[in-house]
Amino acid sequence: MVDFNAGFGRQSNFYYGSQGGLYGPRPTLISDYDLLFGGTPYGENPLLDDSYSADFMYSRSNGDDDGGSSWWDWGKWILGGAAALVGASFAFGDKNPGFLGKIRDGIKGIWNKFFGSDDSSVGHRDEYSYPPQEITDAQRKTAKENGTDSLSFTRPVAGGRISSHHGMREHPIEGGLKMHNGDDIAVGKGTPVNVTADGIVVDVQDEDKGKYGRYIDVLHYDKKEGIYYLTRYAHLDKTDVTIDQEVKQGDVIGKSGDSGAVTGEHLHYEIHKGDAEGVDFKTIDPKLNDA
Repeated sequence: MVDFNAGFGRQSNFYYGSQGGLYGPRPTLISDYDLLFGGTPYGENPLLDDSYSADFMYSRSNGDDDGGSSWWDWGKWILGGAAALVGASFAFGDKNPGFLGKIRDGIKGIWNKFFGSDDSSVGHRDEYSYPPQEITDAQRKTAKENGTDSLSFTRPVAGGRISSHHGMREHPIEGGLKMHNGDDIAVGKGTPVNVTADGIVVDVQDEDKGKYGRYIDVLHYDKKEGIYYLTRYAHLDKTDVTIDQEVKQGDVIGKSGDSGAVTGEHLHYEIHKGDAEGVDFKTIDPKLNDA
């Protein structure tokens, strides 16, 4: 018996007869070295013998090898299919909210759970902070007094389709994969915007500046959970409320528009879940649907 080592960590055992033929069990393994160079570091490759070439090809075609390459082949197919499915879920999830939409939402949920959005903590103190202005103790007290036993949010506008969901997305202006902290609702300029729960207005930007343009922040309190929430209504054409104004669910607080960094007219709506002190807020998915 002669032992051929192909140099790639794989062993092949072959039996030689007096004519240089191959006897014994059909070889179950051959290396890339054997196939490419017709030999091994120990000598000529006996598998190139014509009488056994057909038999060898039969062995390979029927999977009579150690399966090492098969696992890699299967892995490539699985990874390629998964990548294609993920790409399709983000490309067509809005048009197919069933299967593809659920895959997309699941991926976003996992991403947000482990990575979240660094833009959404109070400590940053810029237009992406929540809230960008300090909430006063008086505002927290008012929100708590006007809170509901079980807070629920209604839709901020009547009609309109969801043009972009909460979660990671390709930024339409800056490019690159970035966190989108809310839902975009495609509605025409001047559409009435309703506050989605009882609360108190804690910030109003009535000038068209920054990425959000004109926006309104409202503080809410959930008595059952014992925590604060904050909602933001952005890219407005007009604001109709003032800071410290108390509002009831359904009240018109402004008009939708295209202020700030936008590609078209729409309302950008965000919900931020806070803590018991009303200090630390993190973005959550509004989970709006098309009207």
